[in-house]
Amino acid sequence: LKWLEEDVTDALVDAEFLCPDWEYMSGPRKGVMVNMAFNLGRDRLAGFKNTLRYIAERNYDRASTNMMLSKWASQVKGRAERLAFRMSSNTYAAR
Repeated sequence: LKWLEEDVTDALVDAEFLCPDWEYMSGPRKGVMVNMAFNLGRDRLAGFKNTLRYIAERNYDRASTNMMLSKWASQVKGRAERLAFRMSSNTYAAR
């Protein structure tokens, strides 16, 4: 349990580091970024340059679309669809 807590804390720190607009982001969108940071790690999530740019611009629909265009989306399929929906809809719903 301690390792999981440390991993979640690391993911939270990484997501906050990569999202300069973090304090103004909603809970559902923060959750998307923490989920992706947990799954990918900071370095690979940092590679989502366009997605992160769209998030910084508060263009969440484009961020969502860009997430689905990634190699990651083809690898994790259902997870990517759920997270992209949460990013665009600003809800915790999974669709």
